[in-house]
Order: sequence, then C-alpha cells, then structure tokens
Amino acid sequence: MFLMPIEYIQEVGELAKQTVCVHDCAAADSAFVSNPINMRCEFLGNYCLNGNYTNGCITNETYLTQRISKSDLNASFPHYQWMKDLDEAYKISIINPNVLIPTKTSEYTHCLTANDTLGVCKVCEIGFYADKSGQCVCSCGSDQYGEIETTETEDQIQIISTKCQTCPVSCLTCISQDYCTSCQLGHMLVYSQSNIQVSCEPFSRSTHEFQNYILYVTGQREEGYDHGKFMFGDLLFALKHAYKLHLSYSNLKMVTILISEDIEHFITPSDFANSYPLIEEQSLLGGSYSLQIMQAITQIILFFQATGVQNIQ
Repeated sequence: MFLMPIEYIQEVGELAKQTVCVHDCAAADSAFVSNPINMRCEFLGNYCLNGNYTNGCITNETYLTQRISKSDLNASFPHYQWMKDLDEAYKISIINPNVLIPTKTSEYTHCLTANDTLGVCKVCEIGFYADKSGQCVCSCGSDQYGEIETTETEDQIQIISTKCQTCPVSCLTCISQDYCTSCQLGHMLVYSQSNIQVSCEPFSRSTHEFQNYILYVTGQREEGYDHGKFMFGDLLFALKHAYKLHLSYSNLKMVTILISEDIEHFITPSDFANSYPLIEEQSLLGGSYSLQIMQAITQIILFFQATGVQNIQ
C-alpha cells in the first residue's frame, strides 16, 4: 500500500488535507506515481503523460502545460508540503495560463460539461477522462490513454473534450497514438530520430538460433552497456535485453545473468529512471525460456573481460 495525499475544499471554504492508503498511485489518481522506496505517492502535476518518483514529470502535454522545478513553487501550490523533501530539480507539470478550463455545468460526478441527451460527459475535471460509457474515471484502461481535444483562438486554448482512447494494436501501453511506452509480445520499441514518436515494431528473428545465452552485469553504471560483448552496467538493463533475446531467438532455452561479486547494489533508484519504460509483466506471458541470475566468480569475470565471451548454441 502507498500513502497518498488528498486536498479538498470544505463547505466552509477552507482547504482540508488528509492522507489515504492506495494499492496503486497512478490507478487511484493519474497525477501521481508510486514511490516503492518510501511507499508513498509522488505528485507529477496536471496532464503529465509519464514520469517517475525520482525525476518527477518527464513528458507533458506541451501545448497545455509546462514543466517547472520544485524550487520554483510557492507554499500555496497543491501538495507543496508533501513535496518538501524531494530534490529541488524534481519536475511538476502545471497548466499554462492561456488554457481555458470549462466552468462546471454538469451534475455528473467529476464532469464539467456533458451531453445530457446522450448522458455522457464531454469534459471531465482535471486528471479525469471519459471512458467508453461516458463516465469520468481517474485512470484509463491499461491499454488506453487519456486524449484531450482543444480549439485555439489567438490567445487562448479551450478544452472541448477529454476521453480515453485505445492504444495502437501493437502497443501494450502508450501515452498517445504516436508514443508507445511498452509493446505486445513479439514487438520492440522503435524511436524516431527526434524521439517525438515511439512505435512498436515486430522483432525480426535471427537465423542464428541460440539455445543458451549468457549476460554479464558489471556494476559499472557510468560505462553503460555493450550488447556486442553482452555486458551491462546494471541488472535492469540486462533483464530488458534478456526479454529482447527471448523475442529474437525462437530456439532460446536458457538465459543466464551473471552478476559481478564486486557490486554493492544490484538495483538502485536511478536504474529505474534510466531504464524507463520498464518491461510490463504481461509481455512475458507465454515465454518458453528459463532465466537464472547468479553471482559470477572471479575466473568468469576475467574470461568476459579478456574474450568478450561467445554465447553457446
């Protein structure tokens, strides 16, 4: 369970604050992300497309919002006290001053404006999106994303629709039709040259079929990773590569990850940030290979460093 802050206006007009326990921060409120280190929810801000508990909001709706550092906030900002111990460079997404939020005219829950004839919400409150039934939800389905439609005048942007849309069929999760964050089994993330678009493309299986594959975790995070020599700075990158091998080699039976005995920490908070997006567990369903993780002995380490180890067929 994660501790989440809640702020609301009481009938007397005063701001009330309390905390609640939730199973998943993003599922409870899309403006938050789970922090597994401190078991609490970190605030990402309004209309943040994706982020993490280390850096805050990473990708935002640029035409609607801007990212600012925690150091630029004042004490009246929502959840300001909750964020007091975060790094000063932590980013929060805030709505631009030229964005016009509709006045609430609907009696539906979390709905600002609605089509009363059809009984569906058109514009939900900030952080909510209309699902297929037209009801406002705080989180769209796992294979969906929140879409915001707007109209523009010379000096204003008006929100006219907020609704859940289905991700492209090859995406497991996404933040827009043009930006996948994880892929269905048999596909891999492909970034455009400018990183503006990220799609999921089928893996091309190699004609050279490995049955056994060995990867090595050095712990030298500053040196990154070398796919050619099967060497990785941290365990998460090695695991992600093992996933790609499973999809690339149909005859794969065993992947062994050897971890240097000199590593102090197998996984650190920064590893999660650097490895984003992490592979979703659903993508591994139906896998036909075994994975073992074990500590490497000194002789094996020297063998890797001297030869760049050839994997076994």
